[in-house]
Amino acid sequence: MKTEKVEREWSMDFVKVEEEKRLVTGIVAEPEVEDTYGDVISSEEIEKAMVKFMEQGPEIRVEHDSDFEPKVAIIENWIEREGRMIGEQFIKAGTWLMTTKVLDDEVWEMIKDGRLNGYSFRGPGIGVTG
Repeated sequence: MKTEKVEREWSMDFVKVEEEKRLVTGIVAEPEVEDTYGDVISSEEIEKAMVKFMEQGPEIRVEHDSDFEPKVAIIENWIEREGRMIGEQFIKAGTWLMTTKVLDDEVWEMIKDGRLNGYSFRGPGIGVTG
C-alpha cells in the first residue's frame, strides 16, 4: 500500500443569506462527514485548515478560478464550539463557518440565481493506492 499527497476539495451549501446586507454565511467544512471523495475530516484538521487559511492571507475566488478575483470581504470566520441552529440547519461543534459580504455585483447575481450556492476549500490530503 502506497500513500501520496493529493489535493482535495470540500464544498458545502450556504446556510444563511441576508439579501439587504449582501451577507452570506455558510459551512466551509463539517467534521466527520464524508466528502465527494469518500474522505472524512476531523474537527482538529478543520481547525488547522482554517488557521492556515487565515495565516496565508485569505483569498476568496469563484469556482477556484485564480483569474476571477471578486470583491468579497470576510466578515466572520470561526469554528462552531457548541453546536446550534443557523437558519434552518443545525451546525454541529467543530464546523468551520464563514460570513462574507459580497461587494461584487456579478458574484451577487450568481448567488441570487443559484449559480453559486456555497463555499468550498481546497487542501492537502493523503491518497492511498495499491
